Amino acid sequence: MLINPEFIYLNNLNNAEIKNLNKFPEEYRDSVLFENSLYLRFINDSVFRSKYYQSMYTSLELAGFRMYDDSNWTEFLKLDKAMMLSIAQLQMEEYTYPFYQKGTFQDTVVYSKSIDINGISLNSWFEITPVNSSVPPLVLYNSTILEDKIDGRFYWNPFTDDYPYYYTRYDFDLSDVDKLAETAGKENAALLFDFLMNKYVDSHRKKELPDEYYLHYDRQKKRFVFAGQSRLSNLDP
Repeated sequence: MLINPEFIYLNNLNNAEIKNLNKFPEEYRDSVLFENSLYLRFINDSVFRSKYYQSMYTSLELAGFRMYDDSNWTEFLKLDKAMMLSIAQLQMEEYTYPFYQKGTFQDTVVYSKSIDINGISLNSWFEITPVNSSVPPLVLYNSTILEDKIDGRFYWNPFTDDYPYYYTRYDFDLSDVDKLAETAGKENAALLFDFLMNKYVDSHRKKELPDEYYLHYDRQKKRFVFAGQSRLSNLDP
């Protein structure tokens, strides 16, 4: 059973962008930051959560899980082997950070360029609890990132004999933030499948494999590959 959170935490981390923020009482600063955000203030909480939930629900169903929701809660509790998957918390953070590039030319001349780019981080916490069991929930975490893109390089200018940085900027917009709900839902469903698959494989091995052998199942190509760092974080001690 997949359980949806009641709301999304919306946090604007760009406090340096707002003049005189410290003059506001501390209890009002989050509201001031929210009202001055580029994207968060336009998020429809219930619509975004619904898209995220449906995307994850459908993706898990396509992965082979028998899914349940609130409409068949009684039937679900009668199952012998089942688990509740709670999207325990959703948090969306808006931030800005410097995209920095550096190049060395003629062995000694160093040129650099710093460009502020915007980003959105959708952070998801999950709790997995076996049905009719006293086992404490397993807590997992993942962050899905959306950022502006910079495509550029340093070019030699023969007239000035220097190396200016020429680039094209690709900024995301509100429609991309809206699509993040579906993207994150699919991504987290795939990562959850990987987590449970690797956990099952480990439970049937006599010897634990090194961390780099953690597998990802590529559903489109129908093959297993090494996951690298693309995985859910297990927050249990």
